[in-house]
Amino acid sequence: MLDPITRLETLLASNQTMNTPEWLEKRALPESIFARSYEIITDLERARLKTCMAGLFETYPPVSTTVEHKTTTSPSGLDSNFIEKPYDVCVVAFDTRFQSPARLLACLIPAITSRIPLVLVTGIGMEPSQWPAAVVVALELAGIEAVLSLEHHSWKPFLSQLRSSSTVCVITPQNDFFDNPDMYSACCHVPKWQPAMPSGIGIIDADEEIDEDTLCFCHAGEPLHHFKTLEAPAEQGYFPGLFVVSSDFELDTLVDMTTCTVQAGRESEFVWPDLDASFFRYIHRTFLAPDMATLAMQTIKPY
Repeated sequence: MLDPITRLETLLASNQTMNTPEWLEKRALPESIFARSYEIITDLERARLKTCMAGLFETYPPVSTTVEHKTTTSPSGLDSNFIEKPYDVCVVAFDTRFQSPARLLACLIPAITSRIPLVLVTGIGMEPSQWPAAVVVALELAGIEAVLSLEHHSWKPFLSQLRSSSTVCVITPQNDFFDNPDMYSACCHVPKWQPAMPSGIGIIDADEEIDEDTLCFCHAGEPLHHFKTLEAPAEQGYFPGLFVVSSDFELDTLVDMTTCTVQAGRESEFVWPDLDASFFRYIHRTFLAPDMATLAMQTIKPY
């Protein structure tokens, strides 16, 4: 099996601009950034990320079969073929505004367990020095080897090249990434996913202490909002995407307010509730032509 970098080089081989080792080497995140990030992140912080990953592997267990073939016959006797397999490439993209390692892992782990051959992470418009240390360590813990810093002007031709030689899906952990017309237009014909969850974290104040340090690390860049009562968000007209509550909080009251709630003691864990593993599966259907016998049977009318 090809390693990720070799696989990427193969996909870029037919492009006159991108098929040189220098093009890829210039944009690959340097090993020095990984080494620096590893030194910055503490053992406790790495443990938080591993806890997050463990929960995600439970939510998205590895698929049992890579390729699934089915033939179905309709009540009228017509056959259809169905092929489902992982996309060849999953591009995980974000820009300089993104900082959260937990939200990134919540995109990476389901792509990995779906057995996509190449999971590629791209920082759009990001210099190597702009990559947050926690994000880089999350990539390393997840085993992601193909990591690129792409210029804005390279994003569209890069995706076009990948699409010309493989099946591709694009996912972002950033809930406003595709709000940028340039980011959206580059992949308008590619399956894509962006969080529907609003930004921000809401903490319902309680006697039990909430581990805000863990929240701020795992969800770096997301504002924290403290509410004294459950009614406060409605009164203020603002509903954060993630709520954190005490272990004895009545959870039923939050079901219609947010799609993700974390109780005290599990601040490291996160998942995108609306991201289904089926997003990472490429599906092709073929409607087979009826044979003459089947066609003849359909034209016979009972009397």
